[in-house]
Amino acid sequence: MAEGPDGGWVIDETVSGSINLDERKSLGQWLREPLLGNWDTLVVPEQDRVTRDDIHWWVFVGRLMEWGKRLVVLDDPGLDLSTPNGRMIAGIKATQAANYRKDVQKKLINAKAEYVKDGRYVGGHWPFGYRAVPREGQEGWERVIDPVSSKWVREAVDRILDEENPGSTQSVVKDWTKRGIPTAREWQAKNTPPKPGTKPKEPKGYKWQATSLQRVLLSPNLLGLGTWQGELVRKDGLPVQFAEAIISPAEALELRERILNNGKKRRGIRSNRSPLLGVVYCSCGSPMTYKHYKRPDKKYQYYRCCRVANEFTGCPKKARMWPLDVVYSYLEELFLSELGDEPYQKHKFVPGVNHYPEIQTLTEAIENLAENLGELPKGSRAARAAMEKMAEYEKKLDELEAQPVTPSRVVSTPTGKTFRDIWEGMETWDERGAFLARAHVMCVFAGTQTNPDVTLKWPDDLLGRVTRAVPMSV
Repeated sequence: MAEGPDGGWVIDETVSGSINLDERKSLGQWLREPLLGNWDTLVVPEQDRVTRDDIHWWVFVGRLMEWGKRLVVLDDPGLDLSTPNGRMIAGIKATQAANYRKDVQKKLINAKAEYVKDGRYVGGHWPFGYRAVPREGQEGWERVIDPVSSKWVREAVDRILDEENPGSTQSVVKDWTKRGIPTAREWQAKNTPPKPGTKPKEPKGYKWQATSLQRVLLSPNLLGLGTWQGELVRKDGLPVQFAEAIISPAEALELRERILNNGKKRRGIRSNRSPLLGVVYCSCGSPMTYKHYKRPDKKYQYYRCCRVANEFTGCPKKARMWPLDVVYSYLEELFLSELGDEPYQKHKFVPGVNHYPEIQTLTEAIENLAENLGELPKGSRAARAAMEKMAEYEKKLDELEAQPVTPSRVVSTPTGKTFRDIWEGMETWDERGAFLARAHVMCVFAGTQTNPDVTLKWPDDLLGRVTRAVPMSV
């Protein structure tokens, strides 16, 4: 309560005692102009209502003395901050309040840690693909698969693991941004009911980034597991299952390998590069680059050796310019003559049966229990319980190690199409150029336009490479 010519009441019931006074919505405005001059005395029921941070307390006392204002504490009317002894006693109380706050925080953190070990949701951001709901017939909350956002997660996983045209996090992000797929925070804000008496919050305009999508897809949350303070939550040495998994352990391993390897391959690649960069080459072995210039009546477009412009080395083959339409014509003719009549088959990745993730988890659990066992009193109940768990895990480990491993495989399905159909289904040379680059097809231009020597260099496993390079949209 602030008393003065225009004094007023301040109620900060839901504000933490650790928040600096200046940052409090209600009280902060009275500690700066224009309201600072409208009161003489701050009245509080107890001293810890001012703050439960001893550093904040001393700063506030100094400012009160500077402003020439008083503090009245109703449960301690003898408090006098104008004397050294009064300030000392008040400082001791402030330190006691700070210690109490820290003890409460520690107890809350420990309680949350125990809740987490039981697979309970304790607040914070929802993992994308999941949502928090009240536990049926019990106190607290739990995590469940969200029927909408989990489909987006599943879509991203399937696109990246696609055998015919493996996607990237960057391509998924571009598509999601175009379609308006909300980010994890936006989705949670839209689907969290407001507190009674408050207005719904408008979600901030976050944007998907390739790095944020990678964090979602590489998180153990998609396996139904959970983390606490950056570490995988474990109980009795084993990861705690918080919810149903959206992806399988085999998919998680394949996903990690694809994402990390794809990131290495794309370093330095520009999104606006020319359509045939990495496809057309000069006979000297250097890539050919796209060039163009305009005249009043015509626009000239062509490819030429990238070394032509180098005044020191130049092209050793004295390469000529090749008009864009001529380059397109040779590429189309050579590709279709080699592969145009070959049947196109779709490939689907089928995860194998491999218990390696479970074996690794059980092995880590046994090692963790063995390490903790050394710190327990011999013969104690805790030690006996740890020994029983270790025996249980070792038995399960023997069973898993005895089971056969089925490798992952690719299943081919006829489509009734040929590669000529696929080629004609790609309407632009941006698509065709990207397709040829993914298939590692190289076209080498030598000679002149009147005496050309143009050849296509095919990669090993030709059909496999061009099949995997086919765009999803075709």
